[in-house]
Parts: sequence; C-alpha cells; structure tokens
Amino acid sequence: MLLSGYGGFNISVTPAFDPSVFVMAKKFAGRLQAATGATAPILIRVETKAGHGGGKPVTKVIDEDADIYAFLFRTLRIPTE
Repeated sequence: MLLSGYGGFNISVTPAFDPSVFVMAKKFAGRLQAATGATAPILIRVETKAGHGGGKPVTKVIDEDADIYAFLFRTLRIPTE
C-alpha cells in the first residue's frame, strides 16, 4: 500500500524509560519511509535526557522548537533564505 498522499511525519521519542520504544519508533519510521516512497520528510527526534518534571530548561525548549519549525518549513516548502 503506497501512502503517497500523506505529508511528512515528526516522531518524538525518549528511550530513557523503555529502550524498546526507540526501536519501535525506528521501525515505524522505516515502514513509513517505504510506504510513502520517501517523498515526504520523516523526522525522528530522540530526547535522551528527558525525565519527569514540571518544566524544561530553556535550551531544550529552543532546540525542540527549532526542530519543529525546521520540519514544518521543509514539509510546507517555505523558503528560508
């Protein structure tokens, strides 16, 4: 089944609590890539130092937002220059 009508996928995962989650995310991304014909971007964002808590440090928020915006700009073909 070819999923060429779908847009890009942004997959966020942390292997800190269960390493099998990361493995499953990689398998999921690989199957999506094969099913879409690799025409749409597929991003896996792995946060290795995630944990429980009420807030994130500002640097983590900036990094995460930068990845999300870069993904959106590429997916929506918004010029960056």
